[in-house]
Amino acid sequence: QAGEAFVVETTGGGGLGLPGNRAPAFVRADVAAGKVSRDAARNVYGVVLDDDLNVDEAATAATRTGRQ
Repeated sequence: QAGEAFVVETTGGGGLGLPGNRAPAFVRADVAAGKVSRDAARNVYGVVLDDDLNVDEAATAATRTGRQ
């Protein structure tokens, strides 16, 4: 009807580039927002988060080494 809107928001689009090149801060934000699980952050994006969702820079670098 006039004046109404239908809005759909989705997550998990194809994206651009390799997942391992995504900035860890963006992956962390997606985890915090519930868009990506901690397991996916590590296994797909190579980003390691601690219990407080802080990026573990050393572990992330080690996880991403050799990927691509």
